[in-house]
Amino acid sequence: MTRGWRKWSIGSVGEVVTGTTPSASNSDFYGGNIPFVSPGDLGKSVHIEKSERTLTQAGLNSAKPVPKGTILYTCIGATIGKSGIAAKLLATNQQINAIVCNPEVADNYFVYYQLSLKTGQIRNLSCSQAIPIVNKSTLEEFPLLLPMMREQREIASILRTWDEAIERAKQIQSIKEKIYSWLTEKLLVAPTLKGITENKKAAKPLSEFTDEIIRRNTANTFGRELVMGVSNTKGIVPMREQTIAEDLSRYKILPPRSFAYNPMRINVGSIAMSRLGSDVLASPDYVLFACKEGVLDPDYFDHLCNTHWWSHHITESGTGSVRQRIYYDDLAALRIVIPPFEQQKRIANCLNQAKREIELIEAQIATLEKQKRGLMQKLLTGEWRVKL
Repeated sequence: MTRGWRKWSIGSVGEVVTGTTPSASNSDFYGGNIPFVSPGDLGKSVHIEKSERTLTQAGLNSAKPVPKGTILYTCIGATIGKSGIAAKLLATNQQINAIVCNPEVADNYFVYYQLSLKTGQIRNLSCSQAIPIVNKSTLEEFPLLLPMMREQREIASILRTWDEAIERAKQIQSIKEKIYSWLTEKLLVAPTLKGITENKKAAKPLSEFTDEIIRRNTANTFGRELVMGVSNTKGIVPMREQTIAEDLSRYKILPPRSFAYNPMRINVGSIAMSRLGSDVLASPDYVLFACKEGVLDPDYFDHLCNTHWWSHHITESGTGSVRQRIYYDDLAALRIVIPPFEQQKRIANCLNQAKREIELIEAQIATLEKQKRGLMQKLLTGEWRVKL
């Protein structure tokens, strides 16, 4: 054991309070300004001051209030380990155990970080039921290693610095995303809707701007490592090995800056442009197409595909079809309005820059989180000691 560190149980450093839910049939209990926290409210920030549902004072009196600074820890199902620290007086439902630390023994932030580091171990203690549960007594018995209070506070202060940097970066990311959404609305959606409304003849079928790609890997030129799928959040990504067929000869060849989508999933956003530098393979079930050179800029169309208007447009086109499959002929019949090619490129360059700024912030957040994780491994185990 690290010199100066002692072994404690969670129950010996504070009180564990399992939340409860006031009667949903009593309308006087809900709709006030007191947070009523559930697992869905955790994991977005360290400090919890807002929740989807709220309580009145009467509702709080019927619940189990916990003070500011309390550690909130989810102990049921797939959400085991989601946690936060109460930023104000609040209550939780029964899926959350609250830990009210004794300030003479344990720093609440230090314990919060210890629990975050040991979530895997705690999850392994869950009862063998249809829905895993870490009950109150199990959590109370879980062991922690704690140094003297001064060292706890110093370690927690260091880790809080990283959390503050991560939260600031996430705030900037949110602002950048709002700017991007505003730009797409002003530069893409508004002109498209205006063009369709004011001059229906200006709206032309997508077939005038794109060509379907049907070339296949008949000579088996490309191997399994080049088989790609489409994610509605990450774009073109390597396909899972277990979903790839043995015979790759029917797989379609997707060139750079061309588009692919699953005809069964396009209406949930699963359409993406390949930003890879060379040809890859896509499932034979996918629809592939390319923008006509000098007519439709691929970047412009890629941004258009990320708008809510496009999702609505696609959904409407699939209405009436039993399984809502949207093949190339269906897509090609969609009518859109686009500006001249050079204007498309200028708009796309502006949106590319806005998107790039979001990606840089995302990379910064990932780096900060990795650094924080490394610090937690060293500082919370006593491998690295802090100077007091």
